[in-house]
Amino acid sequence: MYLARVYLDKRDLANAELIINAGVEASKTAEDSRALSLNLFNQAYLYQLQNKQVLALNSYAALAQTYKQLGKNSSLGSVYNNIGNIYFKQGDFDDALTYYQLALPLIDIEKNQQNYANTVMNIGRLFLKLKDYPQAEHNLNLSLQYRSATEGPVGFIETHRNLGHLRLAQQRYTDALTMFDIAEKTALRHNLSGQLIVLQFDKIEVAYKIKDTALMQNSILLLRPLLTPNIQPILIAAGHYFEALYASQIQDWQQAEEHINQLLEFKVYQSEHFAYQNAIKLASKVKQELGKHDEAIELLLSFNKRYQQQQEANRLSLLTQYAQLYKTNDKEREIAELKKLAVEQENQQLKQQQQNRLIIFSFIIIAILLLTYINFVRQRSRNLAKENALANALMEEKKQFFADISHELRTPLTVFKLKLEELEYDIADDPKSTYKLLSDRVNSFNALINDISLLAQHDKGELELRLVSIDIYDFFKRAGEELISLAKEYQLDPKVSICTISNDTAILDATRINQVMANLFSNACRYTTSPGQIYFSVEATETSLIIKIEDSAPGLNKQQQQQIFNRLYRADRSRSRKHGGSGLGLAICRELIEAHQGSIVASDSSLGGITITINIPINKSID
Repeated sequence: MYLARVYLDKRDLANAELIINAGVEASKTAEDSRALSLNLFNQAYLYQLQNKQVLALNSYAALAQTYKQLGKNSSLGSVYNNIGNIYFKQGDFDDALTYYQLALPLIDIEKNQQNYANTVMNIGRLFLKLKDYPQAEHNLNLSLQYRSATEGPVGFIETHRNLGHLRLAQQRYTDALTMFDIAEKTALRHNLSGQLIVLQFDKIEVAYKIKDTALMQNSILLLRPLLTPNIQPILIAAGHYFEALYASQIQDWQQAEEHINQLLEFKVYQSEHFAYQNAIKLASKVKQELGKHDEAIELLLSFNKRYQQQQEANRLSLLTQYAQLYKTNDKEREIAELKKLAVEQENQQLKQQQQNRLIIFSFIIIAILLLTYINFVRQRSRNLAKENALANALMEEKKQFFADISHELRTPLTVFKLKLEELEYDIADDPKSTYKLLSDRVNSFNALINDISLLAQHDKGELELRLVSIDIYDFFKRAGEELISLAKEYQLDPKVSICTISNDTAILDATRINQVMANLFSNACRYTTSPGQIYFSVEATETSLIIKIEDSAPGLNKQQQQQIFNRLYRADRSRSRKHGGSGLGLAICRELIEAHQGSIVASDSSLGGITITINIPINKSID
């Protein structure tokens, strides 16, 4: 556990991984939850350093479970905050906000003011990304109430930087500079060179916006002695970008080219300090100003090619991480099977000893025992055959799952590449439409990854419900209104019927049930031939909540009705691809309904299509 920290501090990640994996296994063997929590923390930190965010989330999830067992709520809050930071980095703001909100009530403000302030600041930073400026300002100012320039200077600086970025987004440039100046004075007082560097980046960006060349020059002069060879490469790369930006502002194109050439050597595609697309545009402009038109074109072509290679590498890394998760689960199952086999072998030895003692009594008893043993062996063989068949079926199902996922990704990625090439060579008929198509493709990739992540959580038993008391009528009335709006887009005739007693309530995970309704409404609208009908009904009894979604033609045969809840199953693949979707929606619906101890089935509809029937037990109170 402690040796791993040494390797992590030295950034010897290969040896750190070996030590950490051994520590996790040893902690599980010893059934030592405290040691396991420390090793899991090291593992999550390692995966973040390796940019393996999927594996980091998996380790944090295991760490959260361990902290729950230990009753360490404050530590659990810190884990939720870290999970939120990973989702924020991935651009998944909904999940990021969910985990930040889970973290807040777990953190003791009196004992951990800095942790509480960090989480509140992260929420403000998230709303800033969403351009909800009033909410962002509220959270950042709340975070500042728990900050101190003396006791926690780094947090104090970060909060003021975020407030500066908020002012910059609001085009309040003077206020932005005021925030950056406050942060800069604190960084100078505590000799925080890393913070000083990024603050100069911030000030140069403001100066460029307001065309204040003198301010840009002053920040550049402060920045140069700070950019020593031993700092992070990404900061050096950013330094070259801002040097080139300043040189272009004063039209020193030769100096700008020198810094641009050095920046491109770093091959940075994502940076929190500057947009790489802006760097490419600046580089092209510099080359054009110097009359190097061919180099400008070659630079753009080279960037697009390297960017595509980077995207492919990211995709392969993501698939590798999911494969590693499944491999780990297979190893755990293998260990369980070995333990089971050892117990069976021990039982077999005891039975054999008992048979040897009984031989002295009589030949008849021996014959009976032999017949019993033969029958036992025969039954055991049948059981082993069933287990082998089940294991083979699971293996084939896993192989098919990965094959289907690869197939799901291959076609949209091919289209994605072709559309990028259209933009690259300026042959797209409608660039705005092409950009929208690319954005839709990225959204579909994110949706597919979220679907896979949810199913992986369910397979590992980590799918948690956030149960709340809801008013059945109001809740499903809103769902019906969403269906009516969606159906009109598809030129369908919707009907909604909600039969419930006034003020009748149920205990459900509202977010998950909304997810189920959205999936079922979307399927019904997309696959029903227009003009057609959709009938949505809800009935509350004393013990159950019965939900039905019926649609008109086309329908499905009995075999298809039984299979539509299987993962990646499509009754009509060509029709499904035309309408989009990952093929996981109905499988997710089944997992979420079963998590509520309910059932979901498909049957023929009197309207000519299919009927999806959901039956959920009603609970009136939360235990």
